[in-house]
Amino acid sequence: MLASYQDLNSQLMTEGTVVVSQEDLPISSGDWETLSSLLDNQTYERVVQGDTDERTSVSVYRIKKAGDSHIRNQQIVDIINTPKIKSKLAGIMGVEDYKIDRCQCNLYYEGDFVGKHVDKESCSNHTYAFMVFPCDEFEGGEFCVYNPENSQPYVYKPEPQTLILTRCDLLHEVREITKGKRRAIVSFLQLPH
Repeated sequence: MLASYQDLNSQLMTEGTVVVSQEDLPISSGDWETLSSLLDNQTYERVVQGDTDERTSVSVYRIKKAGDSHIRNQQIVDIINTPKIKSKLAGIMGVEDYKIDRCQCNLYYEGDFVGKHVDKESCSNHTYAFMVFPCDEFEGGEFCVYNPENSQPYVYKPEPQTLILTRCDLLHEVREITKGKRRAIVSFLQLPH
């Protein structure tokens, strides 16, 4: 059962990250299938250096670039940002509204990873990011958040059909995929002024 928005907001501030489980994420099984199919039929570009010059090995399909109003695939954005999802995330963040400034799908195969970096260093307007994970089977690929208030990183193993919401001001990484395929639709959020 979903914890209260206040509890999740507290966790977001303390750990820097919150996981929304499959049961608590209002995406239908049909929409998950559509999402998977849409992602399978895109052209991905290989990236070996991230936006903050971190070492990276991942393929990326750019759905919406930062600061650009053009969305390359509105259907993907409509599935991952329905009014119900938007209301849930805004409640967890403790805000009334947000906008997706940048959205992309990161595709990882065995050996792929994203090195340690801080998202705010490449775009100071990004306050939070959320990642949606379709039905992929993989090993490795943990999302690790390094909060300076904790001596050890918080480690999250993405489960199929879940969402991870994280703060953009914290150091984080995606550990190496050791088996299978991992896809994450990553949306970077701006809050209204």
